[in-house]
Amino acid sequence: MLKVSAGFEVRVLILTNMFPTKTNPYWGIFVKEQIDSYKECFPNAQISVLQLTNGGLLRRYLLSSYRLLKRCISAKPQFIHVHFGLSFLPLFFIMPYVRYKKIKIIVTFHGSDILGNNRLSLLVSKLALICADAVIGVSKQIFDRISNYNNNAHYLPCGVTSQFIHFVNRANDKRTDTIVFPSSPQRVEKNFPKFKRIIDRVECRIGKKLTIAIMESLSREEVANLFTNSVCLLMTSDYEGSPQVVKEAIFAGLPVVSTKVGDVPYLIENRNNCFISNNEQELAEFICLILSSQTKTVEEGKSTKQYELTNNHICQQLHKVYKHLLSA
Repeated sequence: MLKVSAGFEVRVLILTNMFPTKTNPYWGIFVKEQIDSYKECFPNAQISVLQLTNGGLLRRYLLSSYRLLKRCISAKPQFIHVHFGLSFLPLFFIMPYVRYKKIKIIVTFHGSDILGNNRLSLLVSKLALICADAVIGVSKQIFDRISNYNNNAHYLPCGVTSQFIHFVNRANDKRTDTIVFPSSPQRVEKNFPKFKRIIDRVECRIGKKLTIAIMESLSREEVANLFTNSVCLLMTSDYEGSPQVVKEAIFAGLPVVSTKVGDVPYLIENRNNCFISNNEQELAEFICLILSSQTKTVEEGKSTKQYELTNNHICQQLHKVYKHLLSA
């Protein structure tokens, strides 16, 4: 990871309900990875995290205002960076203090907080959009939505870490007829029944069984090994933001076949062995094409777009947002 002179020292308090815990070590892992990467890029940065991951609605959000106030007094942050719109709720109740201390507020929206159907989450997210000094969308669809409410909106997807790239580079590339389902089948929006119907079509067409790998509760190293030993990632989601799994698949050279959701068309644009369709028959045909191809990987190469998907680049852009707010 390239270390860059910060130019100024930043003090950031991260407020989030998406962060790894002992019982769920991969929940919100991309938020933690962004923080870790930012510290690597800017080692003088002072970053603390206030997690909203325990208890019910009352304890997690409303009663956390007191904890947040205490942390603001002790840490003296220049910025409070909120991840996920609903996490803004405890901050709303101490806004007079925050404004008095001239602490800048940044809110990163991750998807269902601004695009979903939960009324409370949408209400709090819209409050955050009005109160924030800057807002960030991790997908182009989210960016389009939030830019209607806040003039200082930015598109910054969650990036791929240097550690993951390291794991991919040292993994053994032994492609097998394994199709990856990129989440838990229990998540309704990921549409596992559609995934299964497409696999049934493919197996009927090629006359043999395929191996299905469920991507759930895997470490980054396990993901890298899975991706370099599989033939295809099949995403059948009903909606997505800017799926991390697709970015990581690209870095691992794993072909992606997906429904047209979120940033996926942009992420796989102009890449060989990657296909988009909402038609199940076409998705099945694409997989058959990959299985019969002599080249079962996405072309390697450090394209400009690929570099823009790294956490190194994302953190440099985030640093510019911080710097601009301080100079405003």
